[in-house]
Amino acid sequence: MVHPAERIKGSKSNLLEGKRIILGITGSIGAVECVRLARELIRHGADVIAVMTESAKEILSPESMFFATGKPPITKLGGGVEHVTFAGEEEAEKSLLLIAPATANTIGKIATGIDDTPVTTFATVALGSGMPILIAPAMHAAMYRNPAVVKNIEYLKELGVEFIQPREEEGKEKFPDVETVFLHVLRAFRGGQGSGVAALVIGGASEEPIDEMRVVSNRSTGKTASEIAKALFVEGFEVALLWGRTTTPPPKVGEITGFRRVEELIKLLEKMKGREFHFIFMPAALSDFIPESREGKIPSGGELLLRMRSAPKVLNLLRDLFPSAHIVAFKAVGGDDRRVMERKAMRYIKEGRADFVAANMLKDVKEESTRITLYWRDGALGSFEGDKFRVATALVKAVMEKAGG
Repeated sequence: MVHPAERIKGSKSNLLEGKRIILGITGSIGAVECVRLARELIRHGADVIAVMTESAKEILSPESMFFATGKPPITKLGGGVEHVTFAGEEEAEKSLLLIAPATANTIGKIATGIDDTPVTTFATVALGSGMPILIAPAMHAAMYRNPAVVKNIEYLKELGVEFIQPREEEGKEKFPDVETVFLHVLRAFRGGQGSGVAALVIGGASEEPIDEMRVVSNRSTGKTASEIAKALFVEGFEVALLWGRTTTPPPKVGEITGFRRVEELIKLLEKMKGREFHFIFMPAALSDFIPESREGKIPSGGELLLRMRSAPKVLNLLRDLFPSAHIVAFKAVGGDDRRVMERKAMRYIKEGRADFVAANMLKDVKEESTRITLYWRDGALGSFEGDKFRVATALVKAVMEKAGG
């Protein structure tokens, strides 16, 4: 009989195929999220083995994790020397120890070399074998700010342990959302080609006020920008996001700053002058025109004539502010003629406004999928089609390869 966990394996992607994730679960209420987390990792092709402390068992049944993973969880260490079998040197390259959630107590024990629970013993062996370790803290905010906890976290970071920023909510540092954990896991396995290098993503639509109630804007879900930011993060880049109006929340993969008007975005970019960005991706849908705004609310009824002026071109400004960056512009074109799309994309490059242009026909853009053709100075590099994360990943890799970064 096939276990239900096997039936969902790889149903979303094969991004974690051949990888084993040892999921260390400690006594935080965030442990209730571990069933969903384990299933999500399996859907991307991973093998998941749960390791639980006694305190975790008081919150989450081991049987629940057996159901979630298809494997009996490790709740105590025995003659099978499970900590060496699964976290020793031979497993270090294809496996990862993910402690989620991690209490202040467990973090302190790992930092001081105490291994009196299955989870801390796995951590001791993993640190010695060189296995990647990810820790997702979950505790009360006051505990997270405790100088001793802060010191322990910083010390573990010096040892190479990666930490996943918790969600700040209701005075607690809560378990991060499952997608954020998945992205950190994927980043850890990818090896970080962009490690230590910064990238900027400008996403979403601008809004230009007509009066104090109404605005002129563009259609933008922000999905493409979100997926590009995730793809850059997974490749190891330090990501900064400038985020306009979207129906998709920005991904929690880096520094996020919001904007509404084009001129507000320009001021934010001018403040960033001097920062070194290796790549700048700009899939934002920015206004080409700015209306003359009126105070109060314009009465309804009758006709409304708007007087509008041209908005500043942010793409031109990027070249002046960040001369060493590789700039990736985006161009959406209506109609059916792909020769028109290519001509417009190549004009951006010939005029020196962008190094790459990701272009598409409006008819090819769906809510969850898209088709993009990437251009650079010698013409088209290729077309990428499918769900937006796959397309964004292919796009980022193609740009990295040509830019040598």
